[in-house]
Amino acid sequence: MALQHVLCHQLSGIPALLFIANQSPLMSHHSYYLPGQVVLHIGANYGHEVSSYDAVGLRGYHVEAIPQVFSKLKQKCAKSKYQACVCACLSDAVGEKVVFNIAGNNAESSSMLPLGRHQLAYPHIQYTDSVELLTETVDHLRSTGVLPEMAHHLVIDVQGAELKVLSGATKLLQSEALQSVVVEASAEPLYEGGAAFSEVFSLLTRYGFYLREAKFNFHGWCDALFMRPWWPREAIQIQTSGTNIAPRAKCTQSSISPWSYGAQEAANVVQGRLNGSYAFHTLEEMHPWLTMDLQQEYDIHEILVYNRVVDGSDIAARAASLRTSISCDGEHWNVIHLSDRVFGGIDGFPLRVGCDGLRARYVRLDLAASKPQPLHLDTVEIYSTED
Repeated sequence: MALQHVLCHQLSGIPALLFIANQSPLMSHHSYYLPGQVVLHIGANYGHEVSSYDAVGLRGYHVEAIPQVFSKLKQKCAKSKYQACVCACLSDAVGEKVVFNIAGNNAESSSMLPLGRHQLAYPHIQYTDSVELLTETVDHLRSTGVLPEMAHHLVIDVQGAELKVLSGATKLLQSEALQSVVVEASAEPLYEGGAAFSEVFSLLTRYGFYLREAKFNFHGWCDALFMRPWWPREAIQIQTSGTNIAPRAKCTQSSISPWSYGAQEAANVVQGRLNGSYAFHTLEEMHPWLTMDLQQEYDIHEILVYNRVVDGSDIAARAASLRTSISCDGEHWNVIHLSDRVFGGIDGFPLRVGCDGLRARYVRLDLAASKPQPLHLDTVEIYSTED
């Protein structure tokens, strides 16, 4: 086999930003990234996630080692103006020759390492081909301009070579701009000579990352989420204009649940306590709602909604379809915003609904989801330029 240096700098004419793409791990941690952020995905395979990340406004690079697979990835990225791709076999050193093994399951289990315990866990998956490659590192690709900007998020799916890739990305890991790392890791290595979860954990904690989530499956591996400190270290200060008139409101909710604090709990949501938990909790029902009666009409500048965030991303995701409506009489409603993604709260990323001075007495929040869900929020602030 001819030795191939897989550093194909195809950027498809896309503006320079980094992108991670691993739909399952990254998209399950949706509340931790924002549209326009930069993500670097290593081990992109055929780019199954390209359309998903386009849909939420993420931009970046997909890195794939196998040239034949990369050619398909390149075609997919070429259809998007937000995604780019780089063909490179990433490791902990530049220019080393490796035999890269190609697996028969659409190359998804391909690795520079022998299968090892993977053969016992997944006996139906075997290597069917191989290719000789030269290794690269993340830091070298950044220093040479192939990866031209710093990533906000990093996903690594490299079948046992996770520690090698991280060891070649120390400058990236040192950057405060990098907020999260999602890495596929095994309690005991699946691949011969591969990294154990404990080794990945030790390395990332040295660079100031903390384990946020890790749910190991039957075979002992998981997609682990590491983040910079996400807990509040100082009071959240969101810049806005006007006076918060929400405490003047009388609040009602669609139902009381077994998790409610009492029949009048809806009033808690406008008291400004901001603790990341829930101020009220409806039943699991279709289109649960919270209504706030401001007692008179106001010109409303902005509405801030703080989600329940301290109990995990799955709980926060329940509010992803939040719909915001206003009314002057409590009967005729004008929908002014429909959320299409999970939002945060005391982490500094509440939902912000601009109202541009729309006049209203009533504000209603409800879930537009097509299946029953409970509604539970931390705090709502309503700003008016009227005193």
